[in-house]
Amino acid sequence: MEGNYKRAIAGSTDDPFLKQFGDGVVQLAERAKALTDGA
Repeated sequence: MEGNYKRAIAGSTDDPFLKQFGDGVVQLAERAKALTDGA
């Protein structure tokens, strides 16, 4: 997901769906960190 989002914001793709990943990627990363920290 993060790679697709990076390409979307860099203008390397014209898929508008990929630009919606921004907040989702951050939320997934925060949740993953919380899980690995034992939260």
